[in-house]
Amino acid sequence: MSKKGFTYIELLLVLVVFSIFLSLGIIVVDQYRKTVQSHSFLKEIESDLYSSQVTSINRAQKTNIQFLVSVNRFVVKNFNTGEILLNKPLPHYVKVDPYSSLLNWSYTKDGTVDKFGTLKLYVHDQPYYITVQIGHGRHLIYE
Repeated sequence: MSKKGFTYIELLLVLVVFSIFLSLGIIVVDQYRKTVQSHSFLKEIESDLYSSQVTSINRAQKTNIQFLVSVNRFVVKNFNTGEILLNKPLPHYVKVDPYSSLLNWSYTKDGTVDKFGTLKLYVHDQPYYITVQIGHGRHLIYE
C-alpha cells in the first residue's frame, strides 16, 4: 500500500514556516511605508515653503508662515491682507515640537526672512529640523 499526499504534521510545518516569512515581510513593508511617508511629507513641506517665498516675491507682499501646534496645522497668510494662501492639516504621524525656536516667520517682498531659527518636527517619532537662515530666506531640512 503506497502513501500519497502529506501528513497533517507536514502541512502544519509548512503553514508555520509560511506565517513566519509573512510576518517578517509585513514588518519590512511597514518600515518602508513609514520611510516613504516621511520623505514625501518633507518634500511637500519644502515645496510649500519655496512656493510661499516665490509668492512673496511675485506679489511683492510679505507672506507669513505659521505652524499651529495646538491644531497641528501649517498656515500661510498674506501678511498685509490676512488672506489665507494655504491652510493645510499636518498628517497624524507629524508632530511639531512646541518648544522650537521658530514656529512662525515671514518672507518679505524680496524673499528674505524677518527672523531665523529652527523648527523641530517629529515624523513617525523621528526628529527632523527645518532651519531658516538669515539672508536670502534659505531653509534647510535635515535629520
